[in-house]
Amino acid sequence: QDQIFFIYRQYPIINSGSPLVSRASLCANEQDKFWAMHDRLFSKARDDFAQSDLQNIAQQSGLNMDQFNNCLSSEKYQDTITEDLSDGYALGVPGTPTFFINGDRLSGQISKDNWEIIISQSLKLLNNQK
Repeated sequence: QDQIFFIYRQYPIINSGSPLVSRASLCANEQDKFWAMHDRLFSKARDDFAQSDLQNIAQQSGLNMDQFNNCLSSEKYQDTITEDLSDGYALGVPGTPTFFINGDRLSGQISKDNWEIIISQSLKLLNNQK
């Protein structure tokens, strides 16, 4: 935890509803429920979510629904989502998931065992450079 800096960026490219899903996850983050919402969204394995689907998932994730609905109907995160999307295009991100570790791009699903190897090797390299 004290050796890895993790940044999660929005990259809503799957379909026209993807920006709404991104906005929903950022609204969940306001209530410290980003990962609860994220995990439920990804467990549904759907290409498209209606607003009612997102509201159900938010409720299952323990969000205050008045706060969530107000946030979801606003455009307050549009600049963040647009910036993340532009950065992804500029970096040549082919899709999700995509990870950057010390500047190296990894795309696609990565098993837990492979993550452990990747992280261990990356930390060794960083420690050798100090």
